[in-house]
Amino acid sequence: MATKFNVIINPFKQRMCVYARVDKVDCETLIDYLELDEWNSFEFNGRVFDIHLLYEDDISISVYEVTNGGTADYQSPCPIKLTIRTKDEF
Repeated sequence: MATKFNVIINPFKQRMCVYARVDKVDCETLIDYLELDEWNSFEFNGRVFDIHLLYEDDISISVYEVTNGGTADYQSPCPIKLTIRTKDEF
């Protein structure tokens, strides 16, 4: 079963908070971004994930688990709950 991610993004501060429960461990990270089409990576509980932010007509976030020595299935993103915040909360 794929890990479900919660992403809170503040487009004005260009920052997102990503959190999930990975193998029964609550994990969280803050990711700053500069571009409207940007890739980044993070590690939760020893597992590596790629994250893609794309802003065209709407903000789109995709997260993919990196497995097998550095490969990811970019056709199968993890489920995401996306929240857009405009207040200075994180």
